[in-house]
Amino acid sequence: MSQRITTPSSNTPRTDGVFDSLTKLERDLISKIDNRRLAIEKEQKSPEIAAKMTHPVHSVGSMLREWELLVRAVSSGWASHQVTIDDYLFALDVRANIEDRVVATSLNMPPSIVRLVHELDQLFLSHTTTDPEKVERIDPWLRPVRDRLPDWLWDRAPVLLPW
Repeated sequence: MSQRITTPSSNTPRTDGVFDSLTKLERDLISKIDNRRLAIEKEQKSPEIAAKMTHPVHSVGSMLREWELLVRAVSSGWASHQVTIDDYLFALDVRANIEDRVVATSLNMPPSIVRLVHELDQLFLSHTTTDPEKVERIDPWLRPVRDRLPDWLWDRAPVLLPW
């Protein structure tokens, strides 16, 4: 798994804690969701590469870890985090994919994962702003993806802009 936002320890304690506490039934459910994603990712590759793929790049766990890494970076005021605008946009895109895969299927998703997404979202919201001056600074990068859910994600900017 490749994490774009780097920290000294690439630490995602909330996500790791939730995944460590999943029951076998919940793990099996996540595995089914990931296997569906793996099939989609394999379709986009050559047969030779697809035959070697065993895990989806964008698994539920990897997406939640990526989102947690960004939220931790934003909430810490970017302390010890080197994040480019591309990293930030990638993490927002990941969060949009979480919306598609986790939030939209929350009736089938383990409650602990739904709670984790909600907690991370609330932390993100508390350290971002809708201040037009700040949003305008990153608007050229946000504009092409504004039609994706969740709507609130695309009209916000970190309170402290690192770029």
